[in-house]
Amino acid sequence: MFLFGPPNIEKMKARRDVKALIQALGYKKDYMIRDAAAKSLGELGDPRAVQPLIAALRDESLLVRCTAAQALGWIGDPRAAGALITALDDSVIDVQEYAAEALVKIGSPAVDALIAALSTSQGSVKEHVAKILGMIGDIRAAEPLIAALKAQSSSVRRAAAIALGKIGDPCAVDPLIFVLDDQHGEVARAAANALKRIGDPRGIEHVNAWDAPRIAKMAEKKEAKRLREQIAESSREPQARTVADVLGYGSHVKGVDQLRSMVVDTTVSAEMANARCPAYRNGKCVNPRTQKDTGPCSWNPGQWTTCSVAQLHSMWK
Repeated sequence: MFLFGPPNIEKMKARRDVKALIQALGYKKDYMIRDAAAKSLGELGDPRAVQPLIAALRDESLLVRCTAAQALGWIGDPRAAGALITALDDSVIDVQEYAAEALVKIGSPAVDALIAALSTSQGSVKEHVAKILGMIGDIRAAEPLIAALKAQSSSVRRAAAIALGKIGDPCAVDPLIFVLDDQHGEVARAAANALKRIGDPRGIEHVNAWDAPRIAKMAEKKEAKRLREQIAESSREPQARTVADVLGYGSHVKGVDQLRSMVVDTTVSAEMANARCPAYRNGKCVNPRTQKDTGPCSWNPGQWTTCSVAQLHSMWK
């Protein structure tokens, strides 16, 4: 075989010589020849190439394995499904990705093999299979994916939830509602998004109830941030900046209310020496939380009751 030099892949492809290309796929001297042969066989789409390309998924060359998986996807023969599922466990991520893409291209004819793999595989392979089933979107995968919501791996549970959202079967609503209480936030979020995508009124109601505290907290933080910036940026008073730093972004409503009450007119600047001010110590303004000097006091006598640092003292009693 090939006694007079390396095979000419371009000529073989031009002649649609599938038999010769299959022989070139086993050319041990040059992995580039094998890679070109695999690509040409995939482009020709002849089913005779399926078994040789399946064998090429175990080639020592990473490039050949990737191209073989890609070629099997182009051909779309379901006979390759089992081997492509095995390739999902390849040591190289690129091969895994090409195998996954090929299975998606094969589509529904690969679903039975994928469902079987979902129940028997472990780790990243199980996660890949769940994702692929979601991308194919065959309703036959709904029940197996519902079972996968109970998998030990949070990555698998998340992938199953996402896949169920893509498939859109209403039978997944109750199991996904249950997953809203998953201890892993990314899994619960995936379930919430899946329920929104399915669009069942019961699911939407549970998602709204589940999401309400987060939305409220985000609103508080947004409002607190706006007030913090208003205090810190519009003020020429170092005390106001101290208030903003102490309260931060306000993680609760009380923090927002406190910040709002401290948005004061800070245009006045005169030396203050009023011993009645709780923040005033030896001519300096002292932060009650850190007990550190915040600098000279610049409030007018009699106006210290509106001083933000003075108000902090009442909070920290």
